[in-house]
Amino acid sequence: MRQRVEPETIVYVSFLALLAVALTGLPAVRYAVYVMPLLALIVWLAAKPFTLNLSRDVLAFFLLATLSLPSMFPWDFNTFKKIYFVYVFASVFLLFDFANIQMDMRKLALALIVLGLFNALTRDSAVADAGFSVIQSQSRFETTFAFPLTMVALYLTLTRRYVASAIALFFAVIFLKRIAIFAFVAALLIWFLPKRVRRLLLSPVSLSLLAGVVVILSISFANGVFDSWIFENLAIAPNDLSKGRQVLWSSALSASDFSLPNYLFFGGGIGSVVTNLQSELDVDRVLLHNDLLTLLLETGAIPYFLFIYLLVSVKEEMGRLFAMFMLILFSTDNVMIYQHVMFVYFFIQARIRRDQLVMSRRDLAVRQERLLSAGVTD
Repeated sequence: MRQRVEPETIVYVSFLALLAVALTGLPAVRYAVYVMPLLALIVWLAAKPFTLNLSRDVLAFFLLATLSLPSMFPWDFNTFKKIYFVYVFASVFLLFDFANIQMDMRKLALALIVLGLFNALTRDSAVADAGFSVIQSQSRFETTFAFPLTMVALYLTLTRRYVASAIALFFAVIFLKRIAIFAFVAALLIWFLPKRVRRLLLSPVSLSLLAGVVVILSISFANGVFDSWIFENLAIAPNDLSKGRQVLWSSALSASDFSLPNYLFFGGGIGSVVTNLQSELDVDRVLLHNDLLTLLLETGAIPYFLFIYLLVSVKEEMGRLFAMFMLILFSTDNVMIYQHVMFVYFFIQARIRRDQLVMSRRDLAVRQERLLSAGVTD
């Protein structure tokens, strides 16, 4: 008798396949991964019964995409792109709970390594002959696959798959995204703190405050508050250290005419940051490289904190650790629109929920066995 293939397995494999196809760079399939909502919907309709995954980490992004729709009026293509990019992963994980399947994170790590190497070696690169430097953020193999691979390496470390985690971490470092390395180290340090301290630091309130502190630091950095310290201690210009982010952030604040009282309840609308930067810098393609600052400018302070709180208030403590990991990535990059990053994040959250469920069932079985051994019956 043939074993039934779970619909989540079909969607999981399809995503990896479409991601690989998109990396070929062929014009006809370059955006293959963006058909995932349609594919997922077809699988969901065929699967029956119809259920939704209403976990908070997913709802945070689905609500962000839904509540952002008014930003499209008057029409702005940047708004449409941003909303659709969020909708792609939010819709898939709203339809399916991948905790229903056993995902092997070691195999996922291998897939990300292969895809990352292919991406790094086949793209046109101005740093093909560059050496390796963390300070200068230079690596021949630099690729955004460093972000999801570092997350998987962290999961493998926490679940004691040390050989697999070491291999994944090695390639994550070679792929070189400094903020991902920092997030990995910060997450490990927090995880191995005493339980009471760790529980406090990973509480939804603490993580929401962290998101507030980070965005304040971003604004301060953009305004030159730390320039003297950076010059004196690192002997490098702040804008060079941040790979041009200081000018970008400063330009975005200026173009948005930002002041907290004016941005308390409402922002400029989803996609407005890119539109403003294009006008301010007179360029066609530009991103802010700071998802947290982007959210603040586009949604306003109160909606920003509501979104963050919903994102970080997942039940499992390890899940909140990975939410913190994402907040750190959000602070210096545009990972919210990178499907390979967001899909892997939600895959890991699903795996954590599954691990917790399996552990709870195991504990229940042990307790029942002890009661039976003691002669206790209903």
